[in-house]
Amino acid sequence: MAELLEAVMLVSFGLSWPISVMKNIRARSAKSMSLGFTLLIIAGYVSGITAKIISGKTNYVLAVYIINLLIVSANVAIYIRNKKLDSLKEAGSKAGQEGVAEGKVSANKAATDNVSANKLATVKFSGIKKNSRKTRRSNFHKEAV
Repeated sequence: MAELLEAVMLVSFGLSWPISVMKNIRARSAKSMSLGFTLLIIAGYVSGITAKIISGKTNYVLAVYIINLLIVSANVAIYIRNKKLDSLKEAGSKAGQEGVAEGKVSANKAATDNVSANKLATVKFSGIKKNSRKTRRSNFHKEAV
């Protein structure tokens, strides 16, 4: 019975990891991710797996530990990818600004490129996305009244 309850706990806890993986893939940014937290979770799963092996209680619960470990480990790979994407975005933004300063690119062109490069970035202010459709509608209604 104890193994069953442990498996239920692991499955319940483990359901959040695929959601986290998908969220981080779509975000394409490492700014909301914590590598330290992910590594701490991985250390916990490795400890659980090690405890199961040392105690000789290798049953179906061990498989659940391993599945969760693999999914959480995928978040590390996604973090590395997203960190590289963040670096590319920053480099592109800086290059556009430098081009304007040197007169190689018009300010209008750089502004357009900068907006295109930052379309995927979400700026949040008090939990509401800035310039979201809802905000634009409410501003329109304020002006119309």
